[in-house]
Amino acid sequence: MKLLRFCLMLLAAVVSLSAEAQTDITKQVLLADSITKHPVSYATVYDADGTVIGRSDMRGSVNLRKGLEYHISHIGYNPKSLICDDIAI
Repeated sequence: MKLLRFCLMLLAAVVSLSAEAQTDITKQVLLADSITKHPVSYATVYDADGTVIGRSDMRGSVNLRKGLEYHISHIGYNPKSLICDDIAI
C-alpha cells in the first residue's frame, strides 16, 4: 500500500495564547489527507528538538505556535516538517 502524503490546511482563526503577550500567537491547523481531504486524527507533533508537544484531535486539529519548526508523524503517512507562519504551511 502506497503511503499518502498529508497536507496542512489552515483554519480561519488565529488565536492569541495570552492577551498580554502578543508575540505568543498560535494557529489552529487542520491536518488532512492531500487526496481524500479526510482529517488525519491522532498525528504526533514534535518540536525542533524532537520533544512530543501534542497530537491532532479526532477532527485533525492541532494548535501550532507561529514561527516555530514542527515535525508531524502518523503511522499511515510520510513524516512532514514545517514552520508555522502567517501565510501558509
